[in-house]
Amino acid sequence: MASPHPILADVRVRQAIRMAIDVDTISQQIFYGYGTPVWTELFRPPYVCDIPRPKYDSEAAAALLESAG
Repeated sequence: MASPHPILADVRVRQAIRMAIDVDTISQQIFYGYGTPVWTELFRPPYVCDIPRPKYDSEAAAALLESAG
């Protein structure tokens, strides 16, 4: 895609969306702990991508959205 949707063009909005999702709670309460959360498409050898796991932080997500307008 040549240009992303105007709302998602701002990296702060994309970061806020990711920080606003409590993946661990979803994994435990909906999937009963049977799944292992991943945060990148490249998580299996030999294509492991060493990207730090995003933290769930709803207050920081709200602040990012506020700064993004």
